[in-house]
Amino acid sequence: MGKTNDLDSSGNGIADIPPCSDNERLWSRKRRPLIELCNVSKLYLTPGGIEVRALEDINLVINEGELVAIVGPSGSGKSTLLNILGCLDRPTTGKYLIRGERTDQFSDLGLTRIRRDRIGFVFQSYNLLPGVTAGANVQLPALYAGVPPSIRRTKARDLLDSLGLDDRTNHLPVQLSGGEQQRVAIARALINDAPIILADEPTGALDSGSGEQILNELRNFAFNGHTVIVITHDNKIAAETDRQIQLVDGRILSDSGAVGRKSRKAPSDKSVSRPEEIKDNTWATAAAQAAQVAKRSLRTNLFRSSLTLVGITIGVAAVVCMLAVGNGAKEDVLARISTLGAKDVFISPNKADRAELTIELGEAITRSVPEISSTLPENSLSGRVLGNGVEHRSVILGTTGDFPSFRGWEVTQGAFFSNDDDERLVPVAVIGLTLSRKLFGTSVSPVGKHVLIENTPFLVIGVVASDGVVSSTGLIHDDLILIPIRTGGVRVFGRLQLKSLVLRVSEDADTKSAIGAVRSYLEQRFDSAAFRVFGNAELLESVSRSKQTFSNLLGSIAAVSLLVGGIGVMNVMLVSVSERTREIGIRVAVGASQKDICLQFLIESMFLCVLGGLLGIFLGIASAAALSLLKVPISFSAGPSLLALGGAGLVGLVFGFVPARNAARLDPIVALSSD
Repeated sequence: MGKTNDLDSSGNGIADIPPCSDNERLWSRKRRPLIELCNVSKLYLTPGGIEVRALEDINLVINEGELVAIVGPSGSGKSTLLNILGCLDRPTTGKYLIRGERTDQFSDLGLTRIRRDRIGFVFQSYNLLPGVTAGANVQLPALYAGVPPSIRRTKARDLLDSLGLDDRTNHLPVQLSGGEQQRVAIARALINDAPIILADEPTGALDSGSGEQILNELRNFAFNGHTVIVITHDNKIAAETDRQIQLVDGRILSDSGAVGRKSRKAPSDKSVSRPEEIKDNTWATAAAQAAQVAKRSLRTNLFRSSLTLVGITIGVAAVVCMLAVGNGAKEDVLARISTLGAKDVFISPNKADRAELTIELGEAITRSVPEISSTLPENSLSGRVLGNGVEHRSVILGTTGDFPSFRGWEVTQGAFFSNDDDERLVPVAVIGLTLSRKLFGTSVSPVGKHVLIENTPFLVIGVVASDGVVSSTGLIHDDLILIPIRTGGVRVFGRLQLKSLVLRVSEDADTKSAIGAVRSYLEQRFDSAAFRVFGNAELLESVSRSKQTFSNLLGSIAAVSLLVGGIGVMNVMLVSVSERTREIGIRVAVGASQKDICLQFLIESMFLCVLGGLLGIFLGIASAAALSLLKVPISFSAGPSLLALGGAGLVGLVFGFVPARNAARLDPIVALSSD
């Protein structure tokens, strides 16, 4: 058992007070020791169920300002004791008190706060983050303590300067010697003014000169009021300290006792907060800190991070491009249909029914239904047109002389045929500008020339040229030829039955009411299923639904790509956690909480996905723009891009959660001991 005849920093004896005493009257005239261990034991169970006692019945008191060496061979329990003193582990039985506060009453968050603000670790292997400069390594505990960047940078620079490393602030650990790396680790332990410094074999990996320099630094810190505890197996190193505690088989074999130093500065009045008073950084502050760490980590693993972006980038690009194509096709079709006229109603025969759609039926509807002002019969087919020795397959549309006024088309050359021509079955035709150029070129007028329509001669009497849609079938008129409908029925179509009737609703009538009236009229004369009656609104709605289904299908396919990219991100993050286990242990030892670690990896995942999303948006827009050059209808809007970017962020959050949780749950002791 450790001796209790310790001295406080002023030389006052406290030998009459037992370790871990709860008698506050005895402490009323004495200063409570900084560290007390009372009957502390630590037990482990091997995988085979065998109980191993790493520490057994440890009683120890250490005061502020002491320079203590805990000595023992390998397997004596030194590392276990160090982990308990550093609040990385909890004793199985017994009590561990810091300034009279029992650590077993603290939550994991409370112990994190103690490690961050009250304990500084100096490891044998330095445990500096490899891709981070010396200055950034020193700032790490202050980062997790929420110290503003300017203050922690200044403090880190001052500490490195005091340790003779003023010209090494921006050097990476691989650019420093072993002694310099250890001094960086010491500066890191001091940046939060920790009253306790735990040094685990601080000179074990150093040459004798560097080792002596590190010991001198530790003596200086003890002289200035820090409590320095050195874990070592070297009795020569232990002899350089004020107090030596021999540990064998998990028990204290001997304790030389404390030595008072009158020249030592007065101990710090810092005390450890009670558990209920412990507060951590806000989520916003913790997220900002984690973002800084994540940015640095991603920059360190730039190549792997870039490869991870590929899946997300392709997924988002597919979403943006496919939705742009889908919306473009939808808007293009709707724009074409809308040119048919908002007041138009269409009648088409039901193929399963034998009822005939005729010109006379259209005229009867116009007379009988007050809401209908006029009607336009139409027949059409795709056939061969031969003119000027050139054959071309075009749309042949049969209609009446009312077509130009009904549709609002302009005859640019010659004239349009009349209803009298239609009554007399005159074989005349009006052709579209596109067809005219294909058959006769641009220098010859087709007016007065003959063309063969399905081997039947027709005289061209006019040319029409305007963009838009013709009839309910959506055929572009520039590449068609118009003929009188009765002439066409006899000479070309082989039937007088119509393919469709277009009814114009009166300006003062409601289109829906007109459709209802037409349906009622037809149901009185024919079977209710003989004809299909619909207006542009219904047609637009139907096309809109079908195009929306198409867009949803494209979006779903693209979302699968995004999902696959998310799986790739999770896989990479899981590998990253495995590779950075030691880094996680270091961060926990210097004061990172589970929340900090979880946020760091979540933010890394989300940052990767959001960055991939931004690149994907750019790539998707570029791809869609390239398709537009190929005459593919494209419609860009902010919605799909924002949806894709939000989806990428959500993928990062969802698929980054498991790796982040695994990282936060790592045992810091196991993490620190990993290679």
